[in-house]
Amino acid sequence: METRERIAAHLARDEGREIRAPGGLFTRKVAAGETGGAYSLFERSVPPGGGDPPHIQHREDECLYVVEGELDLLLGEELLAARAGSLIFVPRGTLHAFTNRGKTPARVLDLTTPGGTHEVLLEEIGGNASAGDLRRVYARYGIEMVDSPARWADAQVQASDSRA
Repeated sequence: METRERIAAHLARDEGREIRAPGGLFTRKVAAGETGGAYSLFERSVPPGGGDPPHIQHREDECLYVVEGELDLLLGEELLAARAGSLIFVPRGTLHAFTNRGKTPARVLDLTTPGGTHEVLLEEIGGNASAGDLRRVYARYGIEMVDSPARWADAQVQASDSRA
């Protein structure tokens, strides 16, 4: 991670470094190098049915803000519906997952602290790794992929049925 002098910045809605990765399109809005490593901020476009499978981040806290759309969310043991305007704080070590339950892409702001790890991870996976490789790649970055808990798997089947 390159650290640059911290300076004020402005990016328009469609500006930033785009990375296509599992879970949708990520647009880096603020890099860790611009915040002295404090955080990274991405805007995510999550396609219908897309999202993040169950996982635990062991090195970063994460904060998700739903700008548009609605997500089915697993947070620890809870199943939640996160609508536009919802904020979800995920402390490191917490099991979480989400899926876009709508028929249009959802927009989500995704902040991780400390910053840097997600930037490097997204650059590496950027759609190039197979599912088998992803578990190993994520593990190198302190992210543990977890088999779907029964409640989450059941909720995904119900959501899929309702979208059909």
